[in-house]
Amino acid sequence: MAAYDIKNGASGPKVFVGGLAWETTQEQLKEYFNQFGTVVDAIMPRDRDTGRSRGFGFVTFTETEGADTALGATHSLDGRALNLTAATPERIDPNAVGGDTKRLYIGDLLSTTTDEEFKAAFGVFGPMEDAIIMRHPETHESRGFGFVTYETVESANKVLAEGEVRVGGAVAKITKAAPKGGKGKGKGKGYEGKGKGG
Repeated sequence: MAAYDIKNGASGPKVFVGGLAWETTQEQLKEYFNQFGTVVDAIMPRDRDTGRSRGFGFVTFTETEGADTALGATHSLDGRALNLTAATPERIDPNAVGGDTKRLYIGDLLSTTTDEEFKAAFGVFGPMEDAIIMRHPETHESRGFGFVTYETVESANKVLAEGEVRVGGAVAKITKAAPKGGKGKGKGKGYEGKGKGG
């Protein structure tokens, strides 16, 4: 089969969907986008405290063609105009400065996330050097984030390509972590929608 000719800027089978109504469900999101191609996953991050939709999500098709077709259309769901952009995965370039980092910042964890859930979710991507959930010293509850260090850059890039990973009952966000000794955490998001739709 001939390779699909990208017409609308898709960079892969995944798209960022903004402007979602609070009442829209993941099932409705998946059903809506199935008209453009087979949808394998639809994720809508929710506020940890209220459980309410944060107004955006990610849809992954089986083929880039589905994502590209969706990007070329105008969308409305539950009375809201949707803003679609190509979802571009962050990755570690081994040849760049700091390209030897294999440490990832994991955000949006639940306070009840266990070490076992954390290690199980990220262990499937490759051998890990460590996987740590940052916890409150008094309550030992998760502070909502942690770090995973892999043995290889390839494993770390597999996780970054996902953009989000389900950990327990939450969808965790993934970014590159600053090298040890550096300040702050990795910038950006695992998947970054580029530009704003009209």
